[in-house]
Amino acid sequence: MDDWGNLFYNFRVIGNFTSAAFQAGPGNPNSLPPPENQPSPEEVHESLARPDIKIEFRVRGGPEDQRRSIEVSIKIDNDGLGLAQNAKLTTKIDGIAHTFSLGTLAPSKSATTIIRLKMPHKRFRATTLFATVSFEDALNMPLPRVSAFTRF
Repeated sequence: MDDWGNLFYNFRVIGNFTSAAFQAGPGNPNSLPPPENQPSPEEVHESLARPDIKIEFRVRGGPEDQRRSIEVSIKIDNDGLGLAQNAKLTTKIDGIAHTFSLGTLAPSKSATTIIRLKMPHKRFRATTLFATVSFEDALNMPLPRVSAFTRF
């Protein structure tokens, strides 16, 4: 007869287990919530490893520029804790869209795309540039797109 295989050592899961060092309950920050109140693995992943994408514009040039050109720098930052994989930047100006591959943005990393435009003087201050970033998390799950715009 194998008595060693029948021994139970995890006393904390027994309902009436108490110790002077550990008192289960809402007042103890080390207590685990009951199973029905514990987050699912997906919720834990989402809260810990999710990218947080920010879009920032810098505009140079404009009406004072004699060459009638403008340069827009679009900086994409990942301020989150997770990877932003297969990241793509799509810009749209005057109905024309362009897509740029950004690859993978690790946490605390950024990518910058520069767009140079030449346009008639009268078009300045009347143009809007839209930027949208699409990406996936570390598990290749698509996440909501992030969009922003600037006017010049």
